[in-house]
Formats: sequence, structure tokens, C-alpha cells
Amino acid sequence: MAKNQIDLNNKLVYLIITGASRGIGKELAIETSKNFKTGSTVVLLARSKEGLENTKKVINETNKNVEVIIKSIDLTKPSVEELDEIINNSFDASKNYDLTMIIHNVGTLGDISKWSNDMNDYNELEQYFSTNVFAPVILNNRLLKVIPKSMKTFIVNITSKAALHAFKSFGFYCMGKAAREMYFKMIAEEFKDLLVLNYSPGPVESDMTVYAQNASISEETSGMFKQLRNEGTILTTAMTTKRFLEVVAAGKYNSGDHMLKSSNFHQSFLFLTKLAYKNRITIPVFVCVAFLVCNFRWEIEISIQTERLQVQANNSDQEDIDLTDDDSDNSDDEYEPVSTDDELTDI
Repeated sequence: MAKNQIDLNNKLVYLIITGASRGIGKELAIETSKNFKTGSTVVLLARSKEGLENTKKVINETNKNVEVIIKSIDLTKPSVEELDEIINNSFDASKNYDLTMIIHNVGTLGDISKWSNDMNDYNELEQYFSTNVFAPVILNNRLLKVIPKSMKTFIVNITSKAALHAFKSFGFYCMGKAAREMYFKMIAEEFKDLLVLNYSPGPVESDMTVYAQNASISEETSGMFKQLRNEGTILTTAMTTKRFLEVVAAGKYNSGDHMLKSSNFHQSFLFLTKLAYKNRITIPVFVCVAFLVCNFRWEIEISIQTERLQVQANNSDQEDIDLTDDDSDNSDDEYEPVSTDDELTDI
């Protein structure tokens, strides 16, 4: 059994999830709480009250025994008092939960219509980091103040490959994801009793990726998302949520690790996609040249083999003649085979 394995089935759980009104957040809220034990509490946070109501409805249809609390809140700049109120009104320490879990899913892409050297608006930067870094940090810390140290705590940060690698026009997003992930790595490093997972869901079919494809100033970045859609390799929210639950159940990671959906394949695919797009003229030319070289080589080999067969045929004919010749001892020297297979490889 892996040391970080977590079983969510029939467990009394307190769960907070941000950005739960749509997309990945909604799917995570529904599927994660599906098998919670009666008396579990699920707190859904997002701006859209209508979206939260819909998520709550689906959760109650899936597992009617859990208490679902919704709170419409703008996480651009929430007050500490507001966050404390949400936590204190929903967390019941007397229940002695088997697990306290928080999923930090809320996130925005930022302005992708500009290059990094055009990010000159201090207020715009402050607002972006407030939503994507400061709010998750403060919410996480306020929750940790309430949870008894003896209670098992699982912290999930929905991160991105953009936290590790730069994507053109994603200046806000890459900086925000990198800073946010490092905070959670720090929590994992400083508090060994807490379990932290930085889960990267991969490229998912969502409003965010549609916006990335249509609004990016970078033709390369826009083309990458377009290609993912055209080739049908972009993920659904159900696919990445299924993988998330598999990762949680397996527990084969260290606290603070960055786990990427279909990690090896996805990294290779993105690398090859970017490489192909950057070299969309060079690669076809290279393939054509490689084909011509191989074809020329094949023609040489065929020609050589044909010549060998002709020589062998001539030798055979001459041997028939030499059978009636008194000078047969000289025929072997005169008609000795011209080459060996080793010599042919040098041509």
C-alpha cells in the first residue's frame, strides 16, 4: 500500500472546492463526493450562484446523504473575515471527520492578447495575482487554523504544465501557476503531516482553452490548441477527473509533487506538437529529402544485387564450358567471384 493512498469511499469527509460552478471544478465536486459517507460536508465556492446551484443539485442526486453548502463569492479579493465565516459556519469539529480535503481549482488565464514585455499595468497584475495566488494562499491558511492537528488533511492544487514551462502569450498564467505551485510545495516541505498534491489536468475541453485558441496573440499557442481539437486529443472534464481519482487512490507520489495527466505521453505530445508547428515547412522538406536519400540507396542496392546475380550466372555458364577444357586448373582463378557481402556494404 502506497503511503499517500487515500480511500474516499464511505469516509466522513469535509471538502471545500473553489471554482465549483462549471468545468473541471464542477466535475471534481460531483465525482469526488459521490461515495462520501452520510454526514459528510461539501462546500462549493464560485461567483456564479446559478452554477453552484446546478452543481449542488447533481451532487444531491448522486449522493443524497451529504450536506452541500454553496457560497457565491468573488475570489478576486476576498476578506479574511469572509473566508473565516465560510469555514466556521461549515466545519463541524464535533463530527470528527475521517478526512479534511480542499481542492484549489479556481483560476483565470489572464490577458493573452499581449506579450510579456507589454505587462505594464500594476493594477491588472495585482488583480490577477490576487485571484490566482493570494486568495488560494489565504483560504488554505485560514482552513489550516481550524483543522485539528490530529485530523488527516489532504490539499489539492489544480495546477498546469504552464507552472513548469513557458507558453507564448501566457505571461500571467505561467507566472501565476508557478508562484501558486511553489507555495503548495512549501506547505508540503514545512508540514510533513499534511498531504499535498499539485495535479495538472492536462489540456481540457473548456471555456478557458477555447479562449486560449481564439484570443492568444501567439500563432504558435493558438495553433497548438487548434491542433489538439482537430486531432481529438484534447481531454474532457470526465477523463481528467477519472485520472485524478486514480492518482488519489493509488497514492504513488510524494507530498508536493506535480502530477500531470498522462504525464509521459502528454509531455511528448506537447513537445512534438510545438516542434511540428514551429517547423511546419522544414519538417516536410526534411521528410522528402530523407525519402529521396533512402530511395537512392535502395536503387543502388538493387543494382548491386542484380550485378551479382549476373556475375554468378556468367560464372555458372563458364564452369559448364571448362568441364571439357584441359586447362581447368586456371578457370577457378579467372572466374573467381568479384565481391563478398562485406564488400557490398562499403558501396
